[in-house]
Amino acid sequence: MVAGFGLGVFTLLGPVAAHPFSPNTAVLPDLGNHLSRRADPGDFYLRIMPLGASITAGDFSPSNEKNGYRKFTRDKLRSDGWDVNMVGNFNSGSMSDNDHEGVSGDRVDQVEDRARGSCRVWLPNVVLINAGTNDANQNFDVDRTGLRMQELINTIIAEVPDAVIVLSTLLPTNNQDAQARVNRINDQYRQVHREFVPVNEDGQEEPNPSIKVVLADMASFLTLDDIHDGIHPDVEGEKKMAAVWVWAINYANDKGWITEPTDSGKFDDDQPSRTCRKELGSGAFDYRSGRQVLYARAGEIKNDGTYIHSGIPRDDRAGDIPDVDDDGSMWFAQLVNRGNAHKLGEIDEMIVAKSDSSTSDNSPRKFTMFNGDGLDDFICIFANGEMHASLNEGGNPPTFRQLGLYKSPELGKGRDRVRLGDIDGDGRLDYCVMPDTGDVHCWRNGGLGAKAAYWQDLGSGGPVFTAKGMGDMRGVQFADKIAKHSGRYDWLWMSTTGRVTTWINQRGSGKGMVPSWLKAGNDGITHGGMGTDIGDNREHVRFGRLWDGRPSYIHWEIDDGHLKFDIWENRGRGGKYQKGDGIFWGDVTGSGFDDYVFIGPTGQVTVFPNVYDQSTSSDKYYRDDANAWGLPSATLDTGLSPRALHVGDWDGDGKADIIGVDRETGGVIVWYSNWDGNNFNWDRQDHRSTTNGWCTEGWGLLPGDHGAHFADVTGSKKVDYLCMKPDGTTTAWLRDFSDRPWRNVGQVKYTEDLDRANFRFADINGDGKADMVHTDKFTGNARVWYAIGERSDPENNAGSAMEWERPQLLFSGAARGENTFFPELSGQGRGDMVWIDPTSAHAWISFNSCAAGGDDGEETPADPGLPEYNPPDDPE
Repeated sequence: MVAGFGLGVFTLLGPVAAHPFSPNTAVLPDLGNHLSRRADPGDFYLRIMPLGASITAGDFSPSNEKNGYRKFTRDKLRSDGWDVNMVGNFNSGSMSDNDHEGVSGDRVDQVEDRARGSCRVWLPNVVLINAGTNDANQNFDVDRTGLRMQELINTIIAEVPDAVIVLSTLLPTNNQDAQARVNRINDQYRQVHREFVPVNEDGQEEPNPSIKVVLADMASFLTLDDIHDGIHPDVEGEKKMAAVWVWAINYANDKGWITEPTDSGKFDDDQPSRTCRKELGSGAFDYRSGRQVLYARAGEIKNDGTYIHSGIPRDDRAGDIPDVDDDGSMWFAQLVNRGNAHKLGEIDEMIVAKSDSSTSDNSPRKFTMFNGDGLDDFICIFANGEMHASLNEGGNPPTFRQLGLYKSPELGKGRDRVRLGDIDGDGRLDYCVMPDTGDVHCWRNGGLGAKAAYWQDLGSGGPVFTAKGMGDMRGVQFADKIAKHSGRYDWLWMSTTGRVTTWINQRGSGKGMVPSWLKAGNDGITHGGMGTDIGDNREHVRFGRLWDGRPSYIHWEIDDGHLKFDIWENRGRGGKYQKGDGIFWGDVTGSGFDDYVFIGPTGQVTVFPNVYDQSTSSDKYYRDDANAWGLPSATLDTGLSPRALHVGDWDGDGKADIIGVDRETGGVIVWYSNWDGNNFNWDRQDHRSTTNGWCTEGWGLLPGDHGAHFADVTGSKKVDYLCMKPDGTTTAWLRDFSDRPWRNVGQVKYTEDLDRANFRFADINGDGKADMVHTDKFTGNARVWYAIGERSDPENNAGSAMEWERPQLLFSGAARGENTFFPELSGQGRGDMVWIDPTSAHAWISFNSCAAGGDDGEETPADPGLPEYNPPDDPE
């Protein structure tokens, strides 16, 4: 026998018997013919939280709609005259109002873990509990399941004291042993119910208990004929469950227990839900997906032009080094970063040493950076094509640590066909070879550490560069950023007189990692050459970064023991900034739709307002050719690099602002949007004295490689300041408290060992909190970490003050990751997937739509025709 649970008493004293009620509580309540005297629906919303596991979620429903019992329940209540809002942190099923709090596989204790937070947010006035099936199936401490259920109910009541709890008994199962456990749990649940709502001596239930619980006795109504897989109900079983839920809600209403839900201030019950969990491939089911959203026809949308080279002779830097043997040679490399220069700001040292002149630029020895740390390393290419490396560990003079074999040969080609260069512009050296065709095949140096964690075929089986018919392959080189500060190595062919033809490496379009190659101006000729023989292997011309990070042209020769050299400083321009680099998004006008923000090569900001608002039919979104955007705003000259600029709502007024970040200190300048319907009236405010030192990560080489991110991860409607290290470890200053502007919470996301450049922050499920998104470099497939909220115990969360769901693959990419973004273009508060062509600045959309349905409150649904349910008498 079991002693009475007692409200707030959590000790079970023995196993549960078949009929656990003591003689003192065995008096039967007089339920009478309840349905014949049903009270009218209230003039307020039933804010219902369906709480449980897979039966609640509908995950295993045999119906394709996967609504489970929820739609039948809601349709019946609505047809009876109730206003209904289903609530919860999860969304599934075809019904529009598809919110719930059901997680497949959860036991009662796990349901309780979720219930506290979800009830605090959603404040339901009715909670439907169907939980415990997994306790029975897992044989998890079965005789204490009733105790755990009591704790669950007390947890709910602590957050919503006036809520009505509808406690369901468990459904039958076809497993004999599990059914015995189900029976024991159901007996416990009946006693839990009776402890909360006792029967008095005259046979009537307590009319006004402090905790209002109605027993929904499913076990007496559903049979195994209603169970399609041994555990989950079939469609008729779902209808039967709905009939029991509706009976229980009406029973509570008859007693006057159901009261108007508490106003949360965060949502309105009469507004259709905009929250839903993204499902992989869902964009393909929205007929609007694939529409073009950007056409780049405005004159303000421009790049920095074709690369035009200019080389200025620098006689003041010419040199004559004595006592050099005839087999000497020279190289240029940044071995010591004395000025703490950022990437692309390197200044090279000159290195003079002996060389095997027979192998020239393809010599065994090279100095170049292979791991992106800003210091050039030492590389030796063996005759068979193996790449061996020694890491520059810094110091002055530098020290080197031998790493051994760094890359195995490819395509069976030896040293004479190997070329090295940063093809994708991420700061790490890639390995390339040329077959007999002269095409170039390259493998990406992946990972974050000194050695490559993996190598990826940049051409996905094909070349990254097709031969141009220039002739002798010994003239092919990859030069370190001929175009100013691009970060990508350009393809050069040098003649035996030093004449150079250049194709500029730019970000490509579509899937894969093949660049877009742009022929330099002047028919590709960037360097006229020396007019004299520089060697079959072009060994007497080098490139060195001697001023601002761009490689200058150096000709050298040895004469009578003297190494003499002349330098032409690189003053070229253009070829760096593509139109697509300027595409930014943000709701600068406060319409609820992100506007198109174009930031030009010199930090000039132009806004094209989104013409849509909530009154526009969603069918019209981006349907008409280029008619989605209003006239461009007056240009805002920030004077900052485009890499320093971000878009986000700094002050929480509903309009996104322009945010500039100091690369060294992280200090912030904000241009506040004061959009009045015609003008932005930008208000510049310098917040650097407050924010200096908050993020010193700066930015990397790729367009998306930012240390500073601005996203509302707390739901405060103001952006938080996030600082991300190259490995993805993120710290934050949060802004969700009204009594102080900022609070430093330290780490909010531990590393996932993924490239920082492909991280984005966007609200994917529409809950008001920005989620973390990572796109695959090749395919654009995107994984999402849903933001859950702040943790009080970061020590139990890998040191992170915020909790995130484990990542889920939710977007099927349409283009490579660096061209994929997630602005809110449908006015629903959820990030849609947009992919761009960086050369043309055209863009297309896949809508992040919640599942459609017919019961969103616009029309009263038809009565679903539920079976008649009459509750059993209480057991004696």
